[in-house]
Amino acid sequence: MRVLEEAVNDCLHYDIRTAAVYNALDYLQAKSNRSWGFTVFRQGLEQWNPSALDKGLGLIKQHLNTYN
Repeated sequence: MRVLEEAVNDCLHYDIRTAAVYNALDYLQAKSNRSWGFTVFRQGLEQWNPSALDKGLGLIKQHLNTYN
């Protein structure tokens, strides 16, 4: 989760589309039975949309019951 949180925080400063971010998404998605947040986050990466990244992260946290 930390990798995704840092990516959202840093997305306005540099390109966050790294293997670590995609690996974190894959890892967390495998632990979830819901996928919408992951879809939103991936679309944010593809379209370079910081608000979608933030929204996707919030949904991912809900999916995994992680609200920290």
